[in-house]
Amino acid sequence: MRDVFRWMAHAGLVAVMAVGVVGCDDDDADPADTGAGGTGGAAEDMGGAGGEGGMGGEGGAGGGGEDMGGMGGMVEMDMAVEPDMAVEADMAIEADMAIEADMGMVEPLDCQQTCFRAGFCAAQDEPENLCAGLWFVDVQQIVGACVAVCNADPDFAADIAAAGFECGASVERLNEDATFAGLCEEGFPLPPSVPECDARGAKIASCLVAECANAAPIEAGTAELLALGCSGAVAQAAMTPEMAGMVNAETACDDMVITETIAELRATGRRATLILPLETLCADGALLEEDTCTAVCDNTVACAPEGSILESFDACFTACLPTSAAQELGKAECAAEAVGCQALANCYTGR
Repeated sequence: MRDVFRWMAHAGLVAVMAVGVVGCDDDDADPADTGAGGTGGAAEDMGGAGGEGGMGGEGGAGGGGEDMGGMGGMVEMDMAVEPDMAVEADMAIEADMAIEADMGMVEPLDCQQTCFRAGFCAAQDEPENLCAGLWFVDVQQIVGACVAVCNADPDFAADIAAAGFECGASVERLNEDATFAGLCEEGFPLPPSVPECDARGAKIASCLVAECANAAPIEAGTAELLALGCSGAVAQAAMTPEMAGMVNAETACDDMVITETIAELRATGRRATLILPLETLCADGALLEEDTCTAVCDNTVACAPEGSILESFDACFTACLPTSAAQELGKAECAAEAVGCQALANCYTGR
């Protein structure tokens, strides 16, 4: 059961770090490319997730498959509130709690509010790294896993409140659930690599560069992220290796699947985990200096838990270079200068 949850969570996962690190949505897809948006879904284009929001960008959790959840920025909150509102809500919760604590009364919050707080505890690097397998990029999935625990345990929210929402106690309570304990220790694993997906990703990336010369610096990472999405779809049985292999090194760049995929990458960033819309990059060039993204990704790779896609410099660089929204440019510049993993996280979460 834990593996099933992880595969589904991975679909939306990496939705979270683009420097803005990411984006995703799909209409008028061909039969091999259809699927339901949201969590889960089927076929190669499976989850809808937001465009270029911040590392708190808009977007849903995404299903598995090539179209998996956008980061829109480093922490995509899949909540009923916008990213800035999520931060404001958290600040309001903290203020209310401080008042209540002074009065000797800390009331339980609902599961969403409880898990928003507990999720950051499980993702933090400082003052103590309580979950070696998780980090701030995983907050969306952590909150979702926590809500599942909370909904199944009527005492959970009250217990967290009774402990004063202290991080150590919150994570200890979460780890009473075996599934969450596994995530805390091991994180969200990547799907097994599928050779046909590797070839597919490489071909689409090369065709992208053929029509968008400014994308040349992100060709390797684009190929890697496209292959990751494809491998996720195969892992979820949303497509077969044979289907993936229909696009390969011999396929012409004017093939309909390739042209539609590139059009989506340019317009929305969809079809690849972590990628922001590429149109500005293609038309006007990068708005970030490559040296800035190099520094961002040096920091990111150093902080990424073992097994994260963001251990890959190429994947991170591909998530970074297309950044164009003013707010996200500032976050990237902050991340380039960050010293330490918590400082890096703070650039994107505002905490």
